[in-house]
Amino acid sequence: MVVPSQLTARTIVGRAVVAGIAGGLCAALLLATVGRGSIETAIALEATVPADAVGAATSIEIPRGVQVGGGLVAVVLFGVLDGILFGTTLAAVRHRLGPADDFRRSVALAIAAFISLALFPAIKYPANPPGIGDPETITHRTVAYLTLLAAGVTVTIASTMLYRQLRSRLDQPTTIALTAVLTLTAFIILGALWPSNPDQIPEGFPPDLLWTFRLESIALLTVQWAALGLGTGWLLSRNPTAT
Repeated sequence: MVVPSQLTARTIVGRAVVAGIAGGLCAALLLATVGRGSIETAIALEATVPADAVGAATSIEIPRGVQVGGGLVAVVLFGVLDGILFGTTLAAVRHRLGPADDFRRSVALAIAAFISLALFPAIKYPANPPGIGDPETITHRTVAYLTLLAAGVTVTIASTMLYRQLRSRLDQPTTIALTAVLTLTAFIILGALWPSNPDQIPEGFPPDLLWTFRLESIALLTVQWAALGLGTGWLLSRNPTAT
């Protein structure tokens, strides 16, 4: 068992980066195997439809092999960035988290981060395959997405503070149930208040392809965050090296 005082911030961040790389590799593997089919189908479909019909602008063509390789590298790099941010956050708040050991602390933080940073935004603004999206709305979509992320993180932090306040006054089942209901209500309100995606699904676009792509996108995020939370927790449960 790891003694908490033996873990420095550098150790936590370093092991979170390792877990982030592992999560990025798992997500890249999923993208290269399961997710590639829907992307290729959407690209082939886009090539047969006039640009105006799918809301896309003509751009400089990049070889498909370069696109695939760049996408896989980007997923792994995103895992590294996730690991840095996750490890830094965990090092800052681990002493405030309820569970007694770092494995459960890591998993709990990863679940909270996944809900606020991945699942909630994906429900409000689901991913769209190639062929959907107007370049002229990219600024609007980016601002809406980033502000929704910030709002989701704020709700998560507020929910954690609420839980800590309630658990000293109520029994644990009531505390968990009340916190969960209030948190879900807050997320629903945010989803209703934020503007909808301005880009419309082109008429005739295959709905099964659309939802397959969106579900695969959520699966990719789930794998990445699961590997990050579980991997960081497992690495922190090992005997720490000297730092």
